[in-house]
Amino acid sequence: MIVLIAGSPSSGKTTISRNLCEIAKQKYSTVYHLEIDDIRSICITDDNYLEYGSDWLKIVECILNLLTQKYDYFIIVEGLFFEIQTIEFLNSITTFNHYFVIKSDLEICLSRNRHRLQNEEILPDSEIISLHNLIRPDYLVVIENNLDLNQPIDKIWKIIDTL
Repeated sequence: MIVLIAGSPSSGKTTISRNLCEIAKQKYSTVYHLEIDDIRSICITDDNYLEYGSDWLKIVECILNLLTQKYDYFIIVEGLFFEIQTIEFLNSITTFNHYFVIKSDLEICLSRNRHRLQNEEILPDSEIISLHNLIRPDYLVVIENNLDLNQPIDKIWKIIDTL
């Protein structure tokens, strides 16, 4: 099973993904959490330029091909995914069983970002606002995540676990 989770920065997608992976370990022999933004960040050039379709998508393709060779697997692919081209590319290389976008109110995203742990990257408010406005939930199942993280986790798992 492969699940795609999108959302703006500080929407809760990483926390939700990690918790879903912990739940999935009870059912699946192999569980992976692939954070696309980490792969994308290692492929950015020195001048902070990232050309669409560059190496990071090829790396994602290789990783997914490798991970899906196992029989009983659960993979969460998590990232911003505001570009429809990225979703289309990912669809061309593998079959996702479910797509979700984690949607939190802008003020909650801003607050969560400001209160990140010291080892986590804090983004400028302007970047959070810009990326929050780019997320297009019209092509994914929207999961509201404003205060209680258990609600979206439970809701997503109920949908996933019906297969």
